[in-house]
Amino acid sequence: MIDFHDNMPIAYTCATRPAALLTNTMLEAGLEQIQPGQRPELHTDRGWHYRHIDWVDRLTDISHDRQQCTHCTEENPCDNACLMVPSLSRLGNSGDNARVEGFFGTIKRELHASGIRPEKHTTEEFMKYLDDYLDWFVFDRLTTGPDGQYTTLAKQRNIAKTT
Repeated sequence: MIDFHDNMPIAYTCATRPAALLTNTMLEAGLEQIQPGQRPELHTDRGWHYRHIDWVDRLTDISHDRQQCTHCTEENPCDNACLMVPSLSRLGNSGDNARVEGFFGTIKRELHASGIRPEKHTTEEFMKYLDDYLDWFVFDRLTTGPDGQYTTLAKQRNIAKTT
């Protein structure tokens, strides 16, 4: 899960196959990052795990009274019924998810440039490398800040590194 504003990785999980637990764990970690009053939009592809009942339940704001809400209907709750506004791309239109796909492209390009070949590592070694890479991406990789100066994502957001 990344923030479209600056490509900051908000939450991630890694597994050897797609499963509801994988996406649900990532969603819960992402929900922990939301500040009171925020209701970010969440773009996903049309994967089954993003439509799974557990995913929908985790996105549902239990404090929202759908019975009293003038915008909710029986079939379609309003955006306020969710902690994040879900956005599933229409079939054949992956534009909503293009930023995430671009982020994956950056990871792949930088892995290749650094000589890392996933097929030459065990799953555990590669997952550890990915964890280290994302840590580097946030705290050490230079990017252009809003003022046009080179900085890191951590400095832009004033985030301290924890061990």
